[in-house]
Amino acid sequence: MSPPWSIEGTAIRLGGYAWVEQRLFEVLGGLVGTAGTAGMAGTAGTAKPAQVAMVALAHASHHAWHAEIWRSRIPILAHLPVGSLVVPPRPEVRDILEGPGESLVAVYRVVLPSLVGVYARHLTRARPVADGPVIRALELVLADERRDLSEGQGLLSPFGGVPSGVEWD
Repeated sequence: MSPPWSIEGTAIRLGGYAWVEQRLFEVLGGLVGTAGTAGMAGTAGTAKPAQVAMVALAHASHHAWHAEIWRSRIPILAHLPVGSLVVPPRPEVRDILEGPGESLVAVYRVVLPSLVGVYARHLTRARPVADGPVIRALELVLADERRDLSEGQGLLSPFGGVPSGVEWD
């Protein structure tokens, strides 16, 4: 069994989660908002552009809510203002979610599979006495992420194999 994280370590981790979820909200919303449903044709296998847009918008909403959940669970520490903690967990994660590769494929083939893994590992390491509210949030968010991942990959299934996710844990 792994040792628990310090309160600072937990705060940093939850800040990273909040950043990723907020950025996923922005990416998915932006893909629909800037491209429009017509511009999404061909980005998701055989799925119709309107279907892709509806799924992307629904999932964007989930990510916005998840970002709020994580922000509300960041421990308040005098020496670590919450705003300073909501940052990318690693440069590679920032590069994927802020780079030219922003796409449905990046979200559903790279970022979400990795995020599901990170949340699942966190859940196994969390301690009920110290991490009760975080455990509850992990359970709720992880269930959403798994459903969204399955639905999003279903839209992309004609693209073939799933590239490995980015490591950021």
